[in-house]
Amino acid sequence: MLNLLLDRAFSGLPPQLPQEFAEVGLYTNLVRLTDKSLREYDAARFELLDYLDGWGAESRKGLRTSPYIRAIDHMENLVSALARGINCIDALRSRGVDRNGSKIPNSKREDVTRMRDMIEHTDDRLTKSSTRMSRPTFEQGQPYALRLENEFMLLGNWMVRYEDLAAAVSVLYESVARIRGTRAAGSDHPQAATRTSVVFIGTPPNGWPRTSMMASDELWEMSRQSVNH
Repeated sequence: MLNLLLDRAFSGLPPQLPQEFAEVGLYTNLVRLTDKSLREYDAARFELLDYLDGWGAESRKGLRTSPYIRAIDHMENLVSALARGINCIDALRSRGVDRNGSKIPNSKREDVTRMRDMIEHTDDRLTKSSTRMSRPTFEQGQPYALRLENEFMLLGNWMVRYEDLAAAVSVLYESVARIRGTRAAGSDHPQAATRTSVVFIGTPPNGWPRTSMMASDELWEMSRQSVNH
């Protein structure tokens, strides 16, 4: 996001971006929401590591729940920001911007948008006030707040894998880099390579490219690049 502000202050908007109000607003929000998605992913990961660090640690005198609760909050924010970012890139592509960029598979897109709907309308699903077929009520025994497992999160009867969330964020970052234009931060660290790769723990799901980077590394590299380019 800092790069975007510096661009607008010193060199203007990307030349391939139409200088119309809607396109500028969509692009600005895409950058902000992509950054937010990565920050929330990284914050959730930190809290979960802190939570797991309590297992068997004599200094903790038992398991603490507060990091787990904070991780849930961050994951909710991640899903919301990611769904909105997907809407932004869809709208930009419908206007001819980055039309040839990587696509998020429809099934993964549905995972994100439906999970966002479930998070935002938990009250409907608990009180049976919704009449929409796409918004069924929670059944007895289903989680009514995000349940974070080792490789996925669950709400009601809907599951989303962490690696799919990371891959979707990667697609948004790649789009931002292409729209902005790849500007080298040094011969060994071109922006397209350092800002858009995401690690998969285990085997990537079908349809996703094999890449290698962790969200925390992404944020470290972003802070470095905001200073020198």
